[in-house]
Amino acid sequence: MSKILRNFIYAFAMITMGIFTGFKLESAFRTNAQEDIDKGIRKLEQAMFFIEKNYVKQPEHNVIVDNAIKGIIEGLDPHSFYISVDEMKGVDEKMSGSFEGVGLEYSFVEDTMYIADVIAGGPSDRVGLRVGDKIIRVNSENIIGKNLSSDIVAEKLRGEKGSAVLLSVKRKGTQRPLEFSVIRDKIAIHSVEFSYMITPKIGYIRISSFAETTYDEFLEHLKNLKSEGMQQLILDLRDNRFYDNGKSHCR
Repeated sequence: MSKILRNFIYAFAMITMGIFTGFKLESAFRTNAQEDIDKGIRKLEQAMFFIEKNYVKQPEHNVIVDNAIKGIIEGLDPHSFYISVDEMKGVDEKMSGSFEGVGLEYSFVEDTMYIADVIAGGPSDRVGLRVGDKIIRVNSENIIGKNLSSDIVAEKLRGEKGSAVLLSVKRKGTQRPLEFSVIRDKIAIHSVEFSYMITPKIGYIRISSFAETTYDEFLEHLKNLKSEGMQQLILDLRDNRFYDNGKSHCR
């Protein structure tokens, strides 16, 4: 047997052994990881059974599972988060660039719901609702002091175009609650808030959020600024958002 052939056989044998060893190590790592996952799942199952048996009232299992997943994902890093099926509906609305509702943005301060913004030209704007109004009833149902979640309130406010919802609000400077019948409509969500020329050559565009319509809106504003002589652009992306995590909600 020639020296070249012996070296080839030796090299082939070493490569084969290395591949086999690699597969064995990968299998061992995979087995260890699977064991850790199985232990974690069993621990979660035990926690679920314990809650089912000992909690003071019947738990909502879907809520518990969603909260558990949220905790797992959010524990990874500050930028990861979990979106439930119900929350995904709201994300889809924002990404589509429009939704059907009353056209206002609201926030919670303790157990009270305040109007944080009113979409210009929308249903709430047309009937005279204002920023700072405190919403106390929706369709004669008292919502103040109930510590309602944003999802529950959103369900009460959203609805098909043309349907009505009665909002009772407490406004600063008024003695009695004011009532507004709001006819739901299709609300456009604009990603580009505004644009203008700062100097004869420098333009400014403000993008507040991202949706399917963002690119087209941006191009339209860019075209207008160029027609005004823009040579340089300031693109303002401060506080832009894709998904609102609950501090304020638009409906």
